[in-house]
Amino acid sequence: MSLKITKVAARALVALAGISSVCSAQVRLQQTGTPFNNPIGVAYNPTNTSLIVTSNYPTGNPNSFSRIDQFGNTTPWSTASGLGGELYLDIPRTNVSGWTAGETFTGNGTPGQIMRISANGATVTNTWTTLPGETGVPAGQMRFDNTGIFNNDLIVTTTSGNVWRVKANGVPIFLANLGAGGDYEGLAVVPNDLNRYGPLSGKVVIGDENSTNIWTVDTMGNVTMLPGIAPPQVEGLHIIPANESFVGVDYADSALLYADSSYFTPYVGDLLVVSEIISPGSSGLSRLLWNGTGAGGFTVAPIPLTNDSFVPHLWEGSTFAPVVVPAPSAAAVMGLGLLASRRRRR
Repeated sequence: MSLKITKVAARALVALAGISSVCSAQVRLQQTGTPFNNPIGVAYNPTNTSLIVTSNYPTGNPNSFSRIDQFGNTTPWSTASGLGGELYLDIPRTNVSGWTAGETFTGNGTPGQIMRISANGATVTNTWTTLPGETGVPAGQMRFDNTGIFNNDLIVTTTSGNVWRVKANGVPIFLANLGAGGDYEGLAVVPNDLNRYGPLSGKVVIGDENSTNIWTVDTMGNVTMLPGIAPPQVEGLHIIPANESFVGVDYADSALLYADSSYFTPYVGDLLVVSEIISPGSSGLSRLLWNGTGAGGFTVAPIPLTNDSFVPHLWEGSTFAPVVVPAPSAAAVMGLGLLASRRRRR
C-alpha cells in the first residue's frame, strides 16, 4: 500500500485478538547498515556477501536499489533508477534449474513486467520478461522455490491476484487467480511434509494484508482459501532456515533490522509470518503452526522482543541471510532517529 505512515497512525493498535496462540522465545532486533530513504524490499546476494535493498520509494530516484556489504558500507546497486511503486525482489542462492546465483529479479513498476540485474550489478535488463495479459504489478511478492516442488521456478503474485511460475529462460506460466479484492502479500513455498504443515504442505502459500486468511496454490493451480488462521496484516512468509539471521525492512524508521540466527535455531523449518502493522512494543513476528485440531487446525505463536531490542514500527520486505553486517555509526544512528521522528509527526 502507498500510504505507509497513514497506516501506522490509523492502525497501530492492531492486536492478535481472537486467534489461538502460544508464546515463542524472545528475539533481539538490531539495526544494521545505514539509514535509508523509504526502503521496501530486501534480499541476500551470495556472490558478494551482501544485502540488496529497494530504496527511495516511490520514485526510485536517485537510485532504486542499494547494497550493504559485509562491512556495513552502503552504496547504490546498479544503474537502475526511477522505478515506481513497491519493488520486492529475490535472488537465487545457487546455480540451479538454469538460474544464475546472485542475479536480482524484481518488478519495474510496469504491469506484468519483471526486470533482471546481473550478479555484479553491472547489467540491468529492464524488461527481462512480460507476463502475458497481466494487468497487475508484482507488488505482492516474488520468491524462488527452494524446495524443488515447483522446479525451482520464480513464483510471482501480482496486484490483480494472479499467481505465476517463471522459468529461468523467462517463459511465464500462469498458475492461478486468487480472486479480486485481496491485498496479496507474503509468499512462501512450503516443503512437502503433511505432518508438520498440514494443508499448507507442498504448496505456494500466500497472505493478505487486509484479512487473516491464507491462500494455497498447488502445482496444478488448484486454489484453497483457509479463513482466519493467520495473524493480521500478513506482509511476509518464510520457512525458517538453519544458520541464517532474520533481516527485515522497518519502513517507518527507514531502517534495516536483524535478529541473529541463534534466536531461530529452535524453530528451523517453521513457517514465519511477518505482519506489516505492528502492535506497540511487539515484534510483528509470529510462527504459524499446524496442530491438526481447533479452529482451522493452526496455532499462532507470537515472538516477543527482549527488553534491549530495537522496537520496529512497520515491516515491509524481509528475508533470511547467512550474513550480518555491522550496525551504523553513532552519527548515522542519530540521523536515523531524527528522520524517524520527522516521519512520525507527518
